[in-house]
Amino acid sequence: MMEENLERTFSTDPYKQMGGYVKRCMGLNLYFKIENPGGISIQEIFIQGKRLKSKEKYKAVFF
Repeated sequence: MMEENLERTFSTDPYKQMGGYVKRCMGLNLYFKIENPGGISIQEIFIQGKRLKSKEKYKAVFF
């Protein structure tokens, strides 16, 4: 979801840019390289300041 959102906002291909803004999530930070192609721009994700663990399960709440 985050990769797709970043690609729609910052795509190097103007035909793929949808405008808008990047989704924000409380407690979630990520580092990404805007120049990387879509699908591989996110470098690291942090939950509550700790690096995301791929095998770990996380809960999310939406209002």
